[in-house]
Amino acid sequence: MTGLLLGAGVYLGKPAFDRVGNGAGAHVAFWAFFVFLMGIAGLLLVLFLLLLVRPRRHPIARAMSLARLGQFDAAISDLQRQIDTRGRSPRRCEALGDCYLLQEDWRKAYIQFLEAEQLGGRVGRYLAKQGFALWKLGRTQEALEPLERATQIDPSDPSPVWTTCHVLVDLGQVAAAHEKLERAERLIKESIPPGNPRRRALEGSLEVCRQRLLLMSDTPTDSPLDANSD
Repeated sequence: MTGLLLGAGVYLGKPAFDRVGNGAGAHVAFWAFFVFLMGIAGLLLVLFLLLLVRPRRHPIARAMSLARLGQFDAAISDLQRQIDTRGRSPRRCEALGDCYLLQEDWRKAYIQFLEAEQLGGRVGRYLAKQGFALWKLGRTQEALEPLERATQIDPSDPSPVWTTCHVLVDLGQVAAAHEKLERAERLIKESIPPGNPRRRALEGSLEVCRQRLLLMSDTPTDSPLDANSD
């Protein structure tokens, strides 16, 4: 605003400037000075807008913030409203599925991730989340197929690998689970920096998987002699 006022003042004072100046040279100098001040005014206006005008949060991010605060109903209602007004999209279906995951409604979460895949094509994270929801639903054997496809699409993503580790533990496949555990640990170190919240969460889940494997390894099995000793 200051630049605009200065520019206006100089422009209004042009006649006096011409009287003091010397012909064409004074005229050119005046306009050069005027353009300079207007440029400064433009820069000040841009800075003003950048500093004072806050960008609006993306609607999906806004809904997920509510979900992470435990306001699941508000988040789900927000996303449903977006779907009603703007239509279904892979990102909206995925976000709705994430809300259901946080709410531990595994069945509804699975349906949303399945639809996200149908709308968005071969995306590894949609398949990984399908596998996770199926595992939580107790459909352990079914969970392996989308998890394997997710790993093929994005071999560097540790998420489907650690979920597969838990699935294999449930199926009693100890050697295969150990292999997945080691692979997931390697992928986490390679792809996620230390201190990252996602890394801490994945490492915590892998520790649970490791403890489950230790328990399975320490569980004694009945020998034929024990069975015939009664």
